[in-house]
Amino acid sequence: MLRRSFLGCAAAACLADTIPSDCGSTVFQSGYAPRLKLQLTKVPDLHLDLPKNEVARRHWKDWSIKERDRLRGAYLKLIAEAPRMAKHGRGLLYNAWWHGYFCGSPMGDDPGAMIDIHGTWAFLPWHRVFTYLHERLLAKTLHDDDFRLPVWEWDQDDKVPEMYADLPAPFVDGPPRRRSVGVKFSDCLLRAWLVWPNFIDFVGQRGGAGTAAGGAHSTVHTLLCGAMKDFPVAGVDPLFYSHHANVDRFWWHWNQEYRTPKEDPEWLNQCLYFPGLDGKIGKIQVAKINTIDKLKYRYQDKPCVALAETQAVELTAITPSNPIQAIEQAVLKEIRIAATFLAGLSPDTLRAQLSNLGQGLDPLTVIQRVFQTQSFSLRVPVASQKDMQTGMCYMVGVAKPGTSDDNDIITIAQFALFGSKPQCIFANGCLQGDDVRRLYELLVSLHSQPDVFYASPFFNPQGYVAVPRYALTGGKTSFCGPFQVIQFNESKQIVNQFFNMQLL
Repeated sequence: MLRRSFLGCAAAACLADTIPSDCGSTVFQSGYAPRLKLQLTKVPDLHLDLPKNEVARRHWKDWSIKERDRLRGAYLKLIAEAPRMAKHGRGLLYNAWWHGYFCGSPMGDDPGAMIDIHGTWAFLPWHRVFTYLHERLLAKTLHDDDFRLPVWEWDQDDKVPEMYADLPAPFVDGPPRRRSVGVKFSDCLLRAWLVWPNFIDFVGQRGGAGTAAGGAHSTVHTLLCGAMKDFPVAGVDPLFYSHHANVDRFWWHWNQEYRTPKEDPEWLNQCLYFPGLDGKIGKIQVAKINTIDKLKYRYQDKPCVALAETQAVELTAITPSNPIQAIEQAVLKEIRIAATFLAGLSPDTLRAQLSNLGQGLDPLTVIQRVFQTQSFSLRVPVASQKDMQTGMCYMVGVAKPGTSDDNDIITIAQFALFGSKPQCIFANGCLQGDDVRRLYELLVSLHSQPDVFYASPFFNPQGYVAVPRYALTGGKTSFCGPFQVIQFNESKQIVNQFFNMQLL
């Protein structure tokens, strides 16, 4: 059995219920199958129905019992009306069809129907508008112009909010939604998801996804099971919108920390298509919704994730055209790889650890001590394989070529697939203690590509993420880009002072 640091939980406890690796599929009941025939040409501008006042989206735990009951009542009304309203191009059921349409294979030659908006730079703005329109639908249902969605801050609490716990997705057949994600998102893992100040890296580009659609977003979807796990039906679950309010909150946080990185003019001019509250389809440019103030809402607080003082630095360049021999030539000495790992520490921790150098300890001794106690964020690009399935989580491990023992595999990252499968998947990693030391030793000992494994996790009765030996059968893949480590900028300066070298 592989080490329990799989699924990116090396730096955080994995508190999970016992679930199998595959919790089954959820589909629409026969009477509610999607009925969409869209012609997205000569579409008028979308009417946003902007509220009068700017009001905060609050953490759901700050909602009173009365507010929670009122929201549940609104959803019960929307569910009751959904089949009838779907004929008029609006309501909860029609919204779910819309999400499935734009998150699956293209249907016809419609200019707005992309292969999957999760796989392009439209992911963040598309879901911002989709969530906002749902919020306005609830506001109309409640006759309350100041209504704003509750935010499920799964970065603080992975349990499903109480008002959604027994409010199941309607009109679908399949396994029920779980009552928690089962994984605590540490700062280490969240940084691996978010620390990409380059617009293309995080938001994406026209023909490719950034990291935003992966990471915590897709992990929440796939580990919750039920309708949330399957993109054709996900939009019918009321919890979908509270989840995406938090995803939107992280995008807002990312923009704040990086002071709105340079946005691509083509992205700003791109049109997105949605049904308005009047049931008529309209289009809207990204430039009109790329900041939340344009939609008259704000967030109660921002996530406590260090971004501005961190950056991603290429640790290795393991690609088919650039084997690891080139890495050894670039670093000159093994100590420089170790220094790159050290720079991933917080400045205070690094100062304390390196102070031992002044007491006569050699650098490698200090490094060994650091490896046993500290954690590091990683991003690992993994090439997709035919048998990888959407709605599934996978773990990534590396080992020396030809390894035959599970214990020789070092688990480094995790990823979840929600939507279509990109050719290159960005897996987020969080390494701690002995696994960091083992990875360092592996990198400096290789003279060819390492073996890269992927496997589906399951939660054992103790709540730890694990993988059975048989799951590795046929589970080999490769890296499709640079292997990167998240570093604190100030830590890099401290390491340079002690080692008198220029880091990679």
